[in-house]
Amino acid sequence: MTNMPAPKKDTGARVNKKQAGLVKDRKPSRPYTDYNIFFQLEREHVLQVSLGVEPSIAYGVFDPSNDNDYQGPPLPSRYNDLVLPGDWYVPGKVVRRKRVHRKSHGVIGFRELSNRIAVSWKSVDEETKEFCEKLSDIGVLQYKAAVRKYKIANPEEMFKAPPKLKRKLNPTSKGSAKGSNPPLPAQDICNNNGISNNSLAK
Repeated sequence: MTNMPAPKKDTGARVNKKQAGLVKDRKPSRPYTDYNIFFQLEREHVLQVSLGVEPSIAYGVFDPSNDNDYQGPPLPSRYNDLVLPGDWYVPGKVVRRKRVHRKSHGVIGFRELSNRIAVSWKSVDEETKEFCEKLSDIGVLQYKAAVRKYKIANPEEMFKAPPKLKRKLNPTSKGSAKGSNPPLPAQDICNNNGISNNSLAK
């Protein structure tokens, strides 16, 4: 009679793939431009203030006084009363969190909303424009630091050329709201917030 190997006992221990080195760290997400930042804030302003849509927050409400990760300046007065997601300023947030179904507001289409925001960007007030530029500059610095840290943890990435950023840091520059084009389309911003064309168009 052939001896059968004894079945292995399940000890209940789970292998953490990341700790075991089987899963690489995720590459840092590219930073938001000043227009990307404005788009997210103005979108909520249009929905909440102009159209009276009740905000739907799934990941906590933004409170800079209790958020140690937020290193930006205070919100412009135009957006002080908005209810914002806790991670609205974080690039690549849709990758970090599970996609949550958001009920469609059904009061404005994606194209109309995007055009409305683009028009507002052309005549943005100085306080808002300065806020968006400063937060974008901070995001660029954080991104570069995160890339350096990522490459140290992943030596095989050391010899790859870093992606070029269109926006250059220039604290003395006032920027040009009318002449600047968004490097990322508005659709990317909506995707980062878990929103689809279909949900906006309903």
